[in-house]
Amino acid sequence: FLDLAGGDLPDYCQGMSLLPIVTGQADHVHDAVFSEIANGKSFNYMVRDRQWKWYTHGRSGKECLFDMVTDPRETDNLASQPGHAGTTQRLRDRLLTFLMSTQLNHARGYRILFDRIGMTFPTEDHEERKRIIHKRLCEVHDA
Repeated sequence: FLDLAGGDLPDYCQGMSLLPIVTGQADHVHDAVFSEIANGKSFNYMVRDRQWKWYTHGRSGKECLFDMVTDPRETDNLASQPGHAGTTQRLRDRLLTFLMSTQLNHARGYRILFDRIGMTFPTEDHEERKRIIHKRLCEVHDA
């Protein structure tokens, strides 16, 4: 609510005004939310939109997909079901786009994940990209 007080967002913070929600001009400000969580030497990544939650366990590469409308307690993992392959891929791609373009940690001097690991993709193949990402994440977090 810095905008209500006439303040500016500091350069080390990421945010968006919630004023449109408060004033009833909008019912949301983001199409999705993201998470990067350290788990020992491994990192877990998550993307959640209005209906779906997808995440991957960094070291094992295990993926989970939940329909948060019909399964809010996350009991039925749909990630490996062929009928949900398109949703799983869409959320993988959405997370990848976010990680390649957004600074998660706002400590001074921090660089976004793919910049700090020197990540580029020599292929457009999604499965190959997934393998490359998993391999590089393991290398980075083992260092």
